[in-house]
Amino acid sequence: MGHVEATANVPFPPEKVWSAITNLEDYGKWMSIHTKWKGDIPAKLEKGTQYSEVITMMGMANVITWTVEQFEENKTWVSSGSGMAGVTTTTSIHLTPDGDGTKISIGSEFSGNIIKGPLAKAIEKAAVKDLEKSVQSLTELLNA
Repeated sequence: MGHVEATANVPFPPEKVWSAITNLEDYGKWMSIHTKWKGDIPAKLEKGTQYSEVITMMGMANVITWTVEQFEENKTWVSSGSGMAGVTTTTSIHLTPDGDGTKISIGSEFSGNIIKGPLAKAIEKAAVKDLEKSVQSLTELLNA
C-alpha cells in the first residue's frame, strides 16, 4: 500500500478554503489527477454520498467510484473508492486553523493487485508530485 501527503499553509480562513475544495464544479481546476466526472456531480457532499470520477496518474486513466466516509464542515473530507484492476484508494483532506490562515493537508492511500513492487514506488513518486501540484493549484485558485 502506498501513502502520500502534501501540506500547505494559506492566508485564508478555513471557511473560504472549504468552499473552494467542496465546489465540485471547480474541482478539476485544482485536483490535478481529476480528469472528469463519470455520471452526475453530487448535489451535496455528506457522509454516505457516492460519486464516480475518471482520474489519470502516470498517463493511466481509471474510473474510481467513491463513498464519502467522513465529512465535517470546514474541517475534514475523507472518501474511499475502488476502481478497475482491483485498485482501492482513500483520499483525505483536513483543514486546521493556523493563526489568520489555514493549514491544508491532503493525503492519499492506494493499493491493488497491480500496485506492487517497482510500479508501486513509481506511482507513489508520481502521487507526491500530483498532490503537491494540487495544493499549489488550490492556493492559486484561492488567490484569484
